[in-house]
Amino acid sequence: MDGEAIGSLAGQLGLGDRRVEVEGSEDPFGSPFRVADAAVLSVGVAVAAVAALDEQRTGAGSTASLDGRHAAATFHSERLVRLVPAGATELWDSIAGNYATADGWIRLHTNLPPHRDAALEVLGVAAEPHAVAAAVAGWPASDLEEAVVRAGGVAAVMRAREQYLAHPQYEAVRARPVVDITTDEAAVAPRGVGLGAALDGVRVLDLSRVIAGPVAGRFLASFGAEVVRADPPLEDGELVEIDTSFGKRRTSIDLGVDADRRRFEELVVGADVLLDGFRPGALTAQGYPDARLRELCPSLVIGHLSAYSDRGPWGDRRGFDSVVQVATGLAHTCGFDPATGPGKLPAQALDHASGYLMAAGLVTALGQRLRDGHPATVAVSLARTAEWLVDLGVQDRHERSLDRDEVGDLLDVWPATAWGMIEHLRPPGQVGDRPARWPHPPTPRCERPAAWTPRP
Repeated sequence: MDGEAIGSLAGQLGLGDRRVEVEGSEDPFGSPFRVADAAVLSVGVAVAAVAALDEQRTGAGSTASLDGRHAAATFHSERLVRLVPAGATELWDSIAGNYATADGWIRLHTNLPPHRDAALEVLGVAAEPHAVAAAVAGWPASDLEEAVVRAGGVAAVMRAREQYLAHPQYEAVRARPVVDITTDEAAVAPRGVGLGAALDGVRVLDLSRVIAGPVAGRFLASFGAEVVRADPPLEDGELVEIDTSFGKRRTSIDLGVDADRRRFEELVVGADVLLDGFRPGALTAQGYPDARLRELCPSLVIGHLSAYSDRGPWGDRRGFDSVVQVATGLAHTCGFDPATGPGKLPAQALDHASGYLMAAGLVTALGQRLRDGHPATVAVSLARTAEWLVDLGVQDRHERSLDRDEVGDLLDVWPATAWGMIEHLRPPGQVGDRPARWPHPPTPRCERPAAWTPRP
């Protein structure tokens, strides 16, 4: 995958003839799908968007460059985090996984306690893998999927690719662009990104969680954005939170509490970007549809990241990368075994690619706002990213994981953090002579109110 392909994708976003210099783009993964190409393209177009905005803000030409091997490694970033002394090592809940049903297979996602509780309540068993497997075996797959989803959980029936192509959700997802940027034509004076370079001074309120949305916010922080991550009461798991919180400040906000609603609105008023990773309609249900957010901040760029988009029969469903892989037929294509079920991509590729594509869309929207005063809404879904990945083509490969030793030169150490020493993957990309870097290590979730740094 080369810089010309990134330039083509950048052109689709309206960035013009934007080139990225790419070196070392060999494929370190084995997969029927071109995961490494997806990494280079998605990270590359995000870097290209920053270069375009940098050029717009400074008036000087700006180049963009990327190490393709580094881009691929970012798709394993949560697996490359290491704590010293040793801390958490598990990324998955003990009962999350694929299970044989009475007539097929199903994926249960139980990493978050409410989703775990919902699945266990439906199945009527304790949180023990063998008990869950035995209970699942008595259910028709579609009935169990519907019951778990109705109970507030997350599940997906395994579908072969041709089955998904015949499903109405496929048509609903496919009808949208990979990065869907919708401009609000109400003229609003641009604010907050007129001076400086790259993303310096841009304020981002990150309401997302787990991997995809937080990856977008983390990337924006690596090129100078001030990112405040507002955590809901639930936790994502230690390793994932550490990996996706580099460069961010954190605060806790519960929109069910009046004082927190006031703090939330204060943050929205001062933000340039709001990144929403909740289920479609969740913010609206809390009293904050896009129209209300723009009442608070008329120039706000809004990003909505979802599992299946906000359209079609699954438009209001919760979802995660592994579940979307199973639902859309990608996991089946990666290698179905009657004894063990569907295969998987060699990384949480839908999450990571969606995160970088969202970052590219948000930066593109900031450039548009600076140019003509119109804010925009950016929508990215894991299911649409899955179709984009399919469009990159298939190859005769089998899954392997990226070996830590292969990317040792790309790892860095933050010696003193709340968790001790953290070994981690450096952020990818460079704009001009400015490599991506995080201004500080991750910090634990906290109850302290957050306020924006005053603008110069």
